[in-house]
Amino acid sequence: PHCHAIYGDYAGAFRLDDGELMAGQMPPAQSKKIKRFICDNNAELLEKWDELSG
Repeated sequence: PHCHAIYGDYAGAFRLDDGELMAGQMPPAQSKKIKRFICDNNAELLEKWDELSG
């Protein structure tokens, strides 16, 4: 499970289990914010992933 993030000319795919960047590029400050958001909202994001993937 993963999500995509876009910031200006940057785009990346982030794992929903730990918020780590798995593909693409993102400035460090934005990566940190995205990781924090994923970790803080992990249950809801994984629930939505299951709902949309099933």
